[in-house]
Amino acid sequence: MPDATALPLSGSVFLETSDPEIARREMSKILAPHAMVPEDGTVPFQARHHHARLAGMSVNFIQYSPGATISADLSRRFFLVHYVLGGECRLGPETDSRVLTAGDIAVINPTEPFSLKTAANCGQIVIKLETAVLTDAAQRRFSIPSDAPIRFDSARHGETWDETWEKQGASVARVIDLICREADNTGPGGVGPRTESMLAELLAVTLIESLPHNHSAALSRTDGATGIAPWYVKRVEEFIDLHADKNIRIANMTAIAGVSERTLYNGFRIWRATSPKSYLKAVRLDRVRTELLGLKAKSRSVSEIARETGFRHMGNFARDYGKRFGERPSDTLHYRLTEND
Repeated sequence: MPDATALPLSGSVFLETSDPEIARREMSKILAPHAMVPEDGTVPFQARHHHARLAGMSVNFIQYSPGATISADLSRRFFLVHYVLGGECRLGPETDSRVLTAGDIAVINPTEPFSLKTAANCGQIVIKLETAVLTDAAQRRFSIPSDAPIRFDSARHGETWDETWEKQGASVARVIDLICREADNTGPGGVGPRTESMLAELLAVTLIESLPHNHSAALSRTDGATGIAPWYVKRVEEFIDLHADKNIRIANMTAIAGVSERTLYNGFRIWRATSPKSYLKAVRLDRVRTELLGLKAKSRSVSEIARETGFRHMGNFARDYGKRFGERPSDTLHYRLTEND
C-alpha cells in the first residue's frame, strides 16, 4: 500500500492491520456490522481505514489489499455514498451488479442490502450520511415530504443514467473532495460544528440535484412550473379557504401542514410563486372585492366588509387592495352602486 500521507484523510488514520478479523470488527463499529472475506488467501492481507466524524456524517477512506468481499444489511439511519478514487470494485449482487471505476459515485439507500467486491488496491471514499440530514434537506430545499423519502437509482446505464448525470456527478465529487479536506482539519483550529452541519447539508443538496432518484422528474421542473403541489401546500390552502376571516398566523399554518416554516415557504414559492402569508392576503382581498361588487354592499361600508373578511388594519388593507386591483376599494363600491342605480 502507498504511504498514508499521500492518501485522503491522511491525518485521520483509524486502522492499519494485516488481520482480516480485526479489520472487519473495527470497521463494523464505524460503518455498519458486516461480513468481510479477503479476495486471495495466498497473498498477504492489508487493510487501511482513515476516519473522521463530522456533524451528520462520517467520512472514511478505505482500501483493502489484495481486495475483499463485503456484505451487510443497513439500518434506517444513513445513506452510504461511495466515491471510487482508483482501481475497481463491483457493487451489488453478482447477478445484478454495477462496476465502479475511478471517478464513479454510487449511493446505497437505507434498508437496502449491501454487497461490495473490491479489486486489488481499490481506494474509495465512503461517507455515511445520516438519513435525517438528507430528509431535512429534501424538505427544506426541494419541498419533498418526509413520507415520500428519496431513493437513489443504483443503475449505472440506461435512461436513468445518461451523459447528463455523468457530468453532474462531477459536482458530487468536488463536494466530497472539499469535505475530505475539511474533515482532515478537525480538532483545535479546525472546522466548527456549524461548518460541519453546512458541509453535510451541502452534500445532501448536491446528491439530490445531481444524481438520479425517484423525485428527479418532479425536480426538473422550473420554479414557475405547474403540476400537483405537495400535500402540505394543498392542506394549508384548504385551511385558508375555510378560515380566511380568522386571525391566522404562520404558526397555525405550519401546525396544519405538519412541516417546518421554511419547508412551507419553499413549497408555496415553488408551486404557487408566492408565500403562505401573501396567499392568505390574496384570498381575503378577492373576497372583499366580491362583496363590494355584490348587491349586499349597498347597505354596508368598505371597512365593515374588510374587517369581516379578516383585515385588521384599514390603511394596509387599502394599500394592498390598490396594488392588487389598480383602484381604491371605495372606487369599486362606488362603481357598483352607480351601476345599480
